[in-house]
Amino acid sequence: MFHKWFGTAAAAAVMALAASVATAGPLPPSTATYTLTESYPVVTNYTNAILPVGSYRNDTDGYGDDVYGFTVANFNGGGPAAYVESTASGAGEVSLKYYYEITGPVGQDVKIDLSGSVYAFGYPYPDPGTAWAGISGSIGVPVSGFYAEGCDSYEGACSAGENSGTTPMNVSFNVPTNTFEWIDLDVRVDGQDYGSEFVAQADPIISLDASVSDPQAYQILVSPDVMNGSPAPEPSTWAELLLGAVLVGAGLRRRSPTLASSR
Repeated sequence: MFHKWFGTAAAAAVMALAASVATAGPLPPSTATYTLTESYPVVTNYTNAILPVGSYRNDTDGYGDDVYGFTVANFNGGGPAAYVESTASGAGEVSLKYYYEITGPVGQDVKIDLSGSVYAFGYPYPDPGTAWAGISGSIGVPVSGFYAEGCDSYEGACSAGENSGTTPMNVSFNVPTNTFEWIDLDVRVDGQDYGSEFVAQADPIISLDASVSDPQAYQILVSPDVMNGSPAPEPSTWAELLLGAVLVGAGLRRRSPTLASSR
């Protein structure tokens, strides 16, 4: 009789626990687009084309105005990231939007931390051009509209408070459990002179805040084609991943002085 009662009680406890935790269903996959523009020898546009997560677009025409656009899902165990690079008179933008859900007790809010960084850098000075990176989302966004922003420009295109190089991101806010929220990564570059290069990158990480007393009651879910992990590599590390593209680009830029001066 005791075993029967114990089994019934245990089953009831499991059912009660299941009833207290609900999910909103399968998370949608991420979406990513790119807009790339070459201006020489003729203006060529690739507007809002789909760029699957974990892939890249290498737009090289042989005239040095090259644009590289990338989205990374799980590089070296890292989380989602967006990256774009332009040389000479190439311009590009990559946007990556993915979804997340904090599963846990129904009707509760839980505090999360959003860490990671944005990166924006251009060289050499004073070649005109701009690199910008920003991370926004569906909830807990500051008045500025972004969790973090970074910008580098040699033509005064950056807003006050936007810094070049790496800008760390450390924000905390409450999220309702069992609801779909989203994060958007947006990176843009616009090189306007032969020999210049502009790079932008954004990569966030979601975690429970240290103040959450019962972290075992919650789970962080993200879109099925990305992973919430450690930060993506620093921009300098991309050279290892993209060695072939870099070598091709370097070869194309070693063209004759006559062709370079004709631009």
